Amino acid sequence: MLATEAKVKSEGNLPDSIKVEKITPHLVKASKKIKGLLTPELYAKIEGYATSQDPKEKETFDDCQIAEANLAMSFAVKVLNIQTQGNGLVRVQGWDENRSENLSQKETDSLAEHFEKVAMDLLAPFIPQEVPADPADVPGTVVKGRFAMGAI
Repeated sequence: MLATEAKVKSEGNLPDSIKVEKITPHLVKASKKIKGLLTPELYAKIEGYATSQDPKEKETFDDCQIAEANLAMSFAVKVLNIQTQGNGLVRVQGWDENRSENLSQKETDSLAEHFEKVAMDLLAPFIPQEVPADPADVPGTVVKGRFAMGAI
């Protein structure tokens, strides 16, 4: 994995009291998704940049690590918003000024979208893109006033 549970906590501004066991499953999902987006080979190559002295390689690793941590937060935000007490889930905890409420579904959706957007924006330069064919190589395509001809 590129990120650590500590990095996820840092990116999500989570308290140290949250146990790593609550973060790990989401980090694993984020790692798998990013590996699929980048390709396993590129992901492994970027993992190797963690100790690189090359500034570009180190920056690539840092960007992808932050992306992975943010993607993990996008998965974790709804689960971290659930509190349990006794035999079930609770919405409100405490009384008067000590009362706390979990975020609404709309708020957690918005927060999850924010973390995912940060992740995807950071990953965008590294995601392999299909190279479109040169239009001149496609038979029957008009390119700047001329036709590309192919064998019939």
